[in-house]
Amino acid sequence: MKKLLVFMIALVAFSVPAKAKDKKEKWFDAGVKPDPTLTIPFIGVKAPIPTACIGKDVSASFDFKCDKKGISFKLPYFKFDWDFPGVSLGRGDKKLTIGNK
Repeated sequence: MKKLLVFMIALVAFSVPAKAKDKKEKWFDAGVKPDPTLTIPFIGVKAPIPTACIGKDVSASFDFKCDKKGISFKLPYFKFDWDFPGVSLGRGDKKLTIGNK
């Protein structure tokens, strides 16, 4: 139990960012706005929430679009958008990002 407590205190102490002039990446992070994100050492995941809209002012025509950022389609009175999730591996300048940043 003491080892676990010491480990947790050390983990919190090292994960708190120090005051510095340049921006440092966080080791641990979680957020909801603007997109849900989760960061653990060397891995970051960003998963945008799909949006759906219904109503007469949403769309009056048919449209479908799929690109490297996401999928969007429109029907009369209905619209659906979904941005693909993104995964980052690494830290700083040596980071590889697959999907949206």
